[in-house]
Amino acid sequence: MNIERTTRKIYWLFFLLLCSLPAEAQNLLVSSPFAESKVRNEAVTRPRVDFNHDTCALVIVTLDFEDVDFEGDIKLIQLRDDEWWIYLSPGANWLTVLSEKHLPLRIEFAPVRPATTYTLGLKAPVVLKNLTVVSALSEEITMLDASRFRRNDDRGRGCALLRIGLLLPEAEFVGAVASEYRRGEWWVWMPADVRMLTIRAEGYTPLTLTFEPLKSLITYVMTISQSDAQVVYMEPEKPRSKAVENQLEAGKVVAQVPEPKPEPRPEPAVVAPQEYAVTGIVLDKKGKNPLPDAVVVLRQDDSVAVTGLTNAAGQYAFTVPEGLYSLAVSHSEYEGYVSKKPFAVKRATTVDPVRLTAVEKVPEPVVKRPKTESGWSWAAALESTVVPGLGQGLKGHWGKGIATFVGEAAMAGGVVGTYFLAQDQLDVLRNSNISQNEFNTAKSSYDAYRIMNIGLIGLTAAFHVYNIIRAGTMKPSKQVSVAVTPSVLPAMGTVSPALNMTFSF
Repeated sequence: MNIERTTRKIYWLFFLLLCSLPAEAQNLLVSSPFAESKVRNEAVTRPRVDFNHDTCALVIVTLDFEDVDFEGDIKLIQLRDDEWWIYLSPGANWLTVLSEKHLPLRIEFAPVRPATTYTLGLKAPVVLKNLTVVSALSEEITMLDASRFRRNDDRGRGCALLRIGLLLPEAEFVGAVASEYRRGEWWVWMPADVRMLTIRAEGYTPLTLTFEPLKSLITYVMTISQSDAQVVYMEPEKPRSKAVENQLEAGKVVAQVPEPKPEPRPEPAVVAPQEYAVTGIVLDKKGKNPLPDAVVVLRQDDSVAVTGLTNAAGQYAFTVPEGLYSLAVSHSEYEGYVSKKPFAVKRATTVDPVRLTAVEKVPEPVVKRPKTESGWSWAAALESTVVPGLGQGLKGHWGKGIATFVGEAAMAGGVVGTYFLAQDQLDVLRNSNISQNEFNTAKSSYDAYRIMNIGLIGLTAAFHVYNIIRAGTMKPSKQVSVAVTPSVLPAMGTVSPALNMTFSF
């Protein structure tokens, strides 16, 4: 029986070494403390007696999770309408709550009185996930989605478009004018000059982003991912006021009505300015041919008002509010153009043709780089991955290989020892016949062993990775070298695979 138990523990050890950091058991939270109820009397209307024929006290426990058990001087346990009714013998002064997903919780109180009803509320921690920024918000001048799918804010200005890579079809963007989910990414239209955006999603902690003021009709891109879960403990209920408690004791029902909020004042209406059409054409200066796919940008007060591409005939057309604008044109094969003076838009305006000069292509010089040999050995790294120190040994460094193996074996032994020491303390915690001092001592020892176990696992893993890298980069010894090649051996009329090892001195 002991051999079977030891084998089972060894299997668990290898499982823990292959997995990441083990999950921590969570602590239960007391939502409402243990107290005598002034309004419930089920201990009198539905009494139970113990072996001495004394009327039991009744503890009504409310939970928001399942798979629970109780220990103590208990005579009867019943589940009624999502409440646990626990009958205790008169004079009992403690109760232990057990759950597979949580650490044991021991509650001590004054000795209970016969035929008295008590209440207790427990909660489990709320588990939320995090949203993590993978790539920060960046401006993409070449992407013209903000102009093609233009949307205006409440002042009539063109919005900035944020293309956010986020695999959450249900999300809320606080402060956005509009948002749409399109094939794995969110398109979010934001007013210009905004510096902050908050993202909310069910089951995730809110993520608030801050950045430089957004530009009108400019497209931005960023990527957000969902990371591992974190535990967020719920706050206990706020205590009632003394006046409310006195009225409850008198049997009165108290309804707390919030004060009415003043109605918001209506905001003055904002009249959008009149918009006019701006048209023009972009030509090749040498051949006077129209240039398609040229990037045209209209700027107003050092900010981008609108951008777009020329069509196959080299023409462009925009609709902008009244004001002063400057024009900028660029093309991948031509020199750029920027207007020297701004022009006024007070009606439909046609801009003078813009002629671009082609850029002469200069062949790039071909640079030949000398070939360098890599000092990395995949065979040695793989050997040290399977057996610590084997890669160093087969390269002739047997002293370092043996030291590596002994070091990792010692750290693995520490991991095993601290794991079983923690399990022994957990068995003590589950024992209902211990005192409070013993319980506190076992709890402190359990936490200490768990921290040591996690630290040793991380240290062992880091040391193992370091030795793999050392085995791959270490130069072979000039004194001793070993070559391993595949081979075959005759076996009963056929051949079987084998390895041929050659030692050189």
